[in-house]
Amino acid sequence: MSTPDVERLKLAFAWHLCQQVVDADGSVLPEERAFLESHFPREQLVAQGLADADGRWTEAFGPTVEEAFRILPSALSTDEKNVLMHTLREASRSEGATPDAETNVLIVAARILGVRPSDFVGG
Repeated sequence: MSTPDVERLKLAFAWHLCQQVVDADGSVLPEERAFLESHFPREQLVAQGLADADGRWTEAFGPTVEEAFRILPSALSTDEKNVLMHTLREASRSEGATPDAETNVLIVAARILGVRPSDFVGG
């Protein structure tokens, strides 16, 4: 299922959880910031109405994330869920190591999406 609304939900979901991953240890390193900027260009977030031109979140961002948490688990195929999880896993590895706090975010995301956490954590 790949409609514009689902694409917007996937973008909000992925950005929100990637931000949670990179901030899980209390600091965002330059490598992590670069990961976020390369995977979530501001222009894309603006085009979807999730951020303004200055990079601040719009009022729509929070409700869109909440909607994504409700809708994506049943709207996405297993492959689409795996793509989202791989993006989160890449975020967790962007600093070179995966602290436990970041692993916990991956586990939560996997459970939200209904995929096996063990497929995305460790190793």
